[in-house]
Amino acid sequence: MSFRRGVAAAIINGDMILAFQRSDHPSAWQLPQGGIDAGETEESALKRELMEETGISDYDILKSVGPVRYAKIFSHDGSDWEGQEHIYYLLTIPGNSDISLGSEFSSYKWMNIDELIGKLPSFKKSAVKQALSLLLECSDS
Repeated sequence: MSFRRGVAAAIINGDMILAFQRSDHPSAWQLPQGGIDAGETEESALKRELMEETGISDYDILKSVGPVRYAKIFSHDGSDWEGQEHIYYLLTIPGNSDISLGSEFSSYKWMNIDELIGKLPSFKKSAVKQALSLLLECSDS
């Protein structure tokens, strides 16, 4: 088994981050994320995942880091994986951006990073905290 490659988007506005509530696990919040399809670049996967999950198509990439891994054995599209490794992107969006949730999410909210970390599934907390620390360590936001 290996780690499934993917991307994740940390959308910020000042010291707030845009978090999304999962439809299938209402107590769990997360960043938009998803796998990189065959033949797809990391940035094209980011664009596709953002559009599918949030309807966001207008954004600026400030920085990226990774891959950052987290372990959780799962199956997807007929393959077994020992976890995921994501390239994390730090993004901004225009203030008038429309957010149109796909089926994966039921709600969204701007929150501070500590609140987000507290609402993440336990197996993602360390990886997301590490990625956000790297993304924000020299950010002008």
